[in-house]
Amino acid sequence: MKKIVFALALCFGVLCTASLVSCGSDEDDPTEQDGGTGGNTGDGDESDGAFTPEAQKSKLESAALDFMQEYPADNFEEVSNLVEYLSEEYCGDEYDSHPIEEWLEVCMEEITKHTGTSNEKNEWGYDITYNHYTAIYAASNFKGSFEAKNGNWKYTESNTLQFKMKDADLNLCVIELIASGDTKKVYVSDTEDWDYQYDWENSSYSEIIDITENYIQVPENITITLTRSGRAMVTLNIKTDLSSMKGENYDLSKDRYSVRPSIVIGEYTLEYDKMKYVPEKGSGISCVMKRNNKLVFKIAVDADVDADNDDFYGCDNALLTIDLLGQVQIKGKCSNIVQYNKYLDEAEENSDKESAFKENINKANKLMDLGLYYDNRDKKYANVELKCFEESYNDYYYNYSWWTYTPVIVFADDDTSYAFDEFFNKDDFRKVIKTAERLLEDYSDMLEY
Repeated sequence: MKKIVFALALCFGVLCTASLVSCGSDEDDPTEQDGGTGGNTGDGDESDGAFTPEAQKSKLESAALDFMQEYPADNFEEVSNLVEYLSEEYCGDEYDSHPIEEWLEVCMEEITKHTGTSNEKNEWGYDITYNHYTAIYAASNFKGSFEAKNGNWKYTESNTLQFKMKDADLNLCVIELIASGDTKKVYVSDTEDWDYQYDWENSSYSEIIDITENYIQVPENITITLTRSGRAMVTLNIKTDLSSMKGENYDLSKDRYSVRPSIVIGEYTLEYDKMKYVPEKGSGISCVMKRNNKLVFKIAVDADVDADNDDFYGCDNALLTIDLLGQVQIKGKCSNIVQYNKYLDEAEENSDKESAFKENINKANKLMDLGLYYDNRDKKYANVELKCFEESYNDYYYNYSWWTYTPVIVFADDDTSYAFDEFFNKDDFRKVIKTAERLLEDYSDMLEY
């Protein structure tokens, strides 16, 4: 759990710096610009229209460094040390978990109801008995307070679910789950439990199959907190729009839903201001990372998704917006993701035919509009697209070539293009690379235990 929590805070930094860090291990030979230098190579200024690739490198470098300064590992060390201590002290063999297991078993018995029995014979004439059950998981069925004392978990009644324990300095720490508001019955899945019986006296064989329909009683609000001496260290909140759930037995795999999770760790907040699914339209996710209510990172994705489509890319179009500190934005749209991937597949199938390969890549590029923007201005300063190039292999026995593609950055002012590893090279982004490496090392050291 600890690594998941801190991965949330780090993943966006990795997203913005991964390509830069990878450059750090390349050979020192300089790479040439793809498409020539062209245009003004001075630093320039975006306000006068001369925002050259070199000036944009400086802009991106500044934004990346500012972003990483917002997330030093030291700012998460207090929570990290607390979670590490509680995990080692109370989740190992030194504390007897049987009281919790027995309580959970009773809770499961109370939420599971037998709804009927049916019998039939299989194709070989053996008896099959079906026992049908319904299980409704509701927060109201899982309440109680467990306090860690002298190697045991002591249970007392409570209106919420709590786990109480002491840290290394004997401060009281509490993990608590609170559900509030109205609820909605949501179908999750069916589960089956098989058993076999053989009657030696009558030489007969039979099967017993327990089938359970599983539902969740979804509350409007769920809050999970970790507090120390009454101070919140970590807070996870999930708000669900129950009005979007139609029908008595809502099916999570087919019907619409809208939830808004958020997690707060100290002065940092990861907030999903939109996470919704509407069959065949309007599906999307939007999350914001803040530090002391200051926007650090935002990403929003919208797509027309069809849950019944077996294709992994089962949507007609998708919109993407990424905002880093309000300084750099990546915005774009793919008008047909399914067709886009088909063109790429067809190109790869024709990698030995230049004309067919380039035709499919060009068709894919026409479906994708992805650009680089700055300071929330409407002007697009660069495009991201796929570029074709030929590779070959030659030795004493073999001599053959094939076509492939790579994403490139095409700058609007002078139409020069750069492959990603050429533009984000280790010389121009040396400071970013070194800073990212140190940041990742700091987090790695903190998370190892």
